[in-house]
Amino acid sequence: MPLKARSWQMVYLEPELLWQELRMERSDADAVLKPLVRDNSLSHRLFQLFFALNQTKVEPGFLEETLLQCLMHLCHHHLLTLAFPPNMTPTIQRAKQYLDDAPSRQTSLSELATLCGLSRFQLLRSFAREVGMTPHAYLMQLRVRNARQWLAKGNSVADAAVMSGFADQSHLTRAFSRQMGITPARYQKAILL
Repeated sequence: MPLKARSWQMVYLEPELLWQELRMERSDADAVLKPLVRDNSLSHRLFQLFFALNQTKVEPGFLEETLLQCLMHLCHHHLLTLAFPPNMTPTIQRAKQYLDDAPSRQTSLSELATLCGLSRFQLLRSFAREVGMTPHAYLMQLRVRNARQWLAKGNSVADAAVMSGFADQSHLTRAFSRQMGITPARYQKAILL
């Protein structure tokens, strides 16, 4: 039996539309989501959405409703909100705030652990448990979000990389492609049309 080639299907939403549609308090920041989730219910809903999107004739109401159901489920179960969850310890709040305040700053795990008064292992384990990802993964999401903003303003990919805290353009391209499924240059071209 021949193997199928890997393929991806993606939907990109502007954060303002997400906040508006869900009638949440508007924020200037992106909705930060857990980078990887295993959720059968969400998977089923997304399958329905992509199936409908690929049909030549589909009722707009069904498409709209399916998309909104996906968004509601995603935000209810997988959104890492800007406000700290009530169960986040003050120590991890401090670490998260430190990263939020200056995502382009080069921060080592040791430096972050010292700031919090924890060992690197304790910080890594607690941060991943409470935030849903490691400090480095969280920082990469913040940097990619910042790079998207710089690209939307017309800055070059190389400049966006430096201003967002990446070592160079190729570092940004790898992180951006992994998170967004598209290169920074193609993303910029698509949004500046």
